[in-house]
Amino acid sequence: MAGPPLGTACENGRSTCARLLIHAQADVTHRTEAGGTALTVACAKGQLGCATMLIEAGASANACGVNGAPALFSAAGGGHVPCMELLIEKGGVAVDQIHEGSSGWTAMLNACYSGHLPAIEMLLRRKASIELTSAKGTTPLGMAASYGHAHCVCFLLEAGAAVDAVSHAGWTPLMNACEKGHAECVRVLLEWS
Repeated sequence: MAGPPLGTACENGRSTCARLLIHAQADVTHRTEAGGTALTVACAKGQLGCATMLIEAGASANACGVNGAPALFSAAGGGHVPCMELLIEKGGVAVDQIHEGSSGWTAMLNACYSGHLPAIEMLLRRKASIELTSAKGTTPLGMAASYGHAHCVCFLLEAGAAVDAVSHAGWTPLMNACEKGHAECVRVLLEWS
């Protein structure tokens, strides 16, 4: 089943249609059957123009979308830095906002999972924690190593991430990289050990 017109317009970057719908008093807080709002959908898809209009029309930047994912979390996972900046600057979203439905993940953890270095860089410029862990104790470095993002591993180490951080299960970033066979991550982590 199709979502509400405003969400559909924003998901597809149809800013003119979104502007018309907002002008016609479309509910910017309406949730789809999946639980998303027009703003969470726009940010997940990197639709900055639509996201900007929605915030200016009163949409909550802290509203959670599908599976309880905050808009910042979704934007970080997609590497949509301009949407992330908008949510923080205009929406007042905390850079270390926790996604309760994902075992305590933050935007930083999601960016590391997805390997989006520009998103990681922006979050660190905004003073996001480099050591804030998931509910399982996984650090951003451990997440990047586990998913084979050597460029992110290198950047996080240069930014001061603890190379020997241990998760609640006793795993280090090096162990994560070894388990998955990410040789380049292993090489970088060994250089920093």
